[in-house]
Amino acid sequence: MTERKRVAKVLMPVVASLASAFAGYLAKKAPQYLEDALMPRVRETKEAATTHPDIDNDELERRRRERAEHRAARRRAS
Repeated sequence: MTERKRVAKVLMPVVASLASAFAGYLAKKAPQYLEDALMPRVRETKEAATTHPDIDNDELERRRRERAEHRAARRRAS
């Protein structure tokens, strides 16, 4: 057996264990990271997109209700 094959034979289980541990760490930490780092940006973008300088909140609410009614009508029709 060559030196390279012996090293690979020894290191493969170690690398597999590290990969598994890292995947477990990501599975635990990813939701918190998304909540802390990305969601504030998404919320800011959403707020910026929903506010229109020329339309007041009553008009926006009226339009939202109309869209909701149209969606409900399309669901009933299908």
